[in-house]
Parts: sequence; C-alpha cells; structure tokens
Amino acid sequence: MRAVRQLLEMVPTTDVAELASVLVKDGDYNIIADNYIEIVVTARIDTKTVRLMQGKDLNVDDTKSYGATKRGSLSAAETKEYTPDPPMTVETEWNELKTRKESIRLNREELETAGLDDESVMKNRGQLRKDEKKYNNHCAKFFLKL
Repeated sequence: MRAVRQLLEMVPTTDVAELASVLVKDGDYNIIADNYIEIVVTARIDTKTVRLMQGKDLNVDDTKSYGATKRGSLSAAETKEYTPDPPMTVETEWNELKTRKESIRLNREELETAGLDDESVMKNRGQLRKDEKKYNNHCAKFFLKL
C-alpha cells in the first residue's frame, strides 16, 4: 500500500515513464503505447501490476479541454460505430412524444406559478419556446414517417 500511496502522490508532477522507473524495484516496465494521444505504461509494483496512462492532448488547467481530446472524440466515434442506436418503434417514439408534451406543459405551469423575477421568467420562457419548437419539429417528422 505504501508503494501505491507514493505513486498517487507523484502522479500530478511526474511523467508516466519516470513514475514507472522510480516505483518498480527492478526497473522493469513496458511502454504499451506512446503516441500523440497518450502514453501507456505497465509496471509491477510489489505484488500488483499497475497500468499508468497519461493523456498528452489535455490541459489540466483547462477543464474544457477534457471533452475536446483526440481520445474522447475517437472513443465517441468508436462507441457510435459499435453500438448504433436501433430505430425506435412507433409505439416507443409516440410515448416519448407524449412524455415530452407533458413535460413542456408542467414546465409552463411551473413558470406561471413560480414567482420568479422578470429576467428569470424571460430566460425560462425562451428555453420553453426552444423546447416546444423541438417538440413540434419532432412531431412533424414522426407523422411524416407514418
């Protein structure tokens, strides 16, 4: 456990390959991948095999960069390729439309009774109009498919 604790303390400030070389007793570690996206190293620390990964295309000081990484976009593309959304049945899509309509109705009622300031009311009305427009477009597409 001490070795794992030491590893976690070093992670924020130390390169992955250097981490592996420092922590393993015999200096034996394997670099599995080292490319423009990431470096991946496996090492044996005491009785545990540890896999260390370091993204090269993100900025720890900019949380917006986390979702904009090559790794993220490649993973999203692979996921979509291997797990495509099956088409919805008519019944499922109809139920979704009814649920969205009810949600819009409830949001409209809540907006009227919430007692919000004028700025908040305007903002929420704008969002409600956008939701209604999306709902209406979805309904039109749904009925055209029938």
